[in-house]
Amino acid sequence: MRKIGSVLGSVLLFSLVTAVPALADSGLPEPSPSVRGEVIHAGGTAFTGANIIPWLIAAVALLVGGLALLALSHRRSTVGS
Repeated sequence: MRKIGSVLGSVLLFSLVTAVPALADSGLPEPSPSVRGEVIHAGGTAFTGANIIPWLIAAVALLVGGLALLALSHRRSTVGS
């Protein structure tokens, strides 16, 4: 159980460290309906179009499902012997 906890903690820390820059708010103004060819200098982090929130949710769901299956298989192997 201690190994699983350390792996979970490492995965969570790694996910947070890599996801924080991608989830930063860009603060870009709303796009205007007309194209005028002007250069807009907005402050803050630029939005690159990467939306990783659904992938993070899928990764967490897979991780929780895998841990549940691991716990069930461990429980069944100890009960049967």
